[in-house]
Amino acid sequence: MTNPYGSVPHPEDSGSFEAGYQQNYSVPAGGYAQGYATQPPLLPGQFDCMRSFEQAWRIFKEKPAAWLVPGLIYIGIFFVLYLFGYIQFITTLALSTDPVTDELTGNFPWASLVVFIVTFAVAMVSMMLWSYVCYREAVYAVGGKRPEIKDMFTFRRVGILFLLSIVVGLLELVGLLALIIGVFVVSFFLMFAMPAIVFEDMSIGDALKSSYQVAKDNVGQALLLFLLMAVVNGIGGSVVFGVLLTQPLCYLAAAHAYMTATGRPVQERAM
Repeated sequence: MTNPYGSVPHPEDSGSFEAGYQQNYSVPAGGYAQGYATQPPLLPGQFDCMRSFEQAWRIFKEKPAAWLVPGLIYIGIFFVLYLFGYIQFITTLALSTDPVTDELTGNFPWASLVVFIVTFAVAMVSMMLWSYVCYREAVYAVGGKRPEIKDMFTFRRVGILFLLSIVVGLLELVGLLALIIGVFVVSFFLMFAMPAIVFEDMSIGDALKSSYQVAKDNVGQALLLFLLMAVVNGIGGSVVFGVLLTQPLCYLAAAHAYMTATGRPVQERAM
């Protein structure tokens, strides 16, 4: 059986910013048998959801600080900006309101509201940057790179990741307007678009088509992965700072699944 996706180059072969990252990964003496998993190969175009999550956890625990510390910084920036904007607006509003009648004693503090909106928007940019950088580094880590904290503050490919997220968001909106379940269908088939666009040989259209192909050819495993990521992210969002663990873990699992199915080079980690 031939691989329907063909042979596609990994970023280390592109002569780009990422060149050589896989070669710099430290392979234990004695080769893969000592340091990496030796699991049976899958058929071309396929992936195994549980193997992807297992590999995601093993990659994460290789260097947890490289995922946790930057996430804490990005979230810290979000909260500082958000609280600053919110507190100054509430304070200004309170000073402009009669404590007895709860009516404004002067003009509505529009300038303060604008400051709140601007600071909130910048705070959201911090969270978006963290998400995009996490996706990029997840792809590189699955390919063999050991992430460094400083890597999480470089923004290569972030622009196209942002554009892709807008396209996916608009398609999900169309799905929502067409039918409530439509948004879930769109999200399911485009669940691999973000890891796909990290590769420099991918355009936005190529990433959308590649994600659709992988999900279509692996409906059972892709649905299981989709549901597991939803559950894991839900748990992370319900626990204080739990997202610091769950977001990188889900991105690593999605990257591993996509790269396995499309024949991209993947370094399997052993216990």
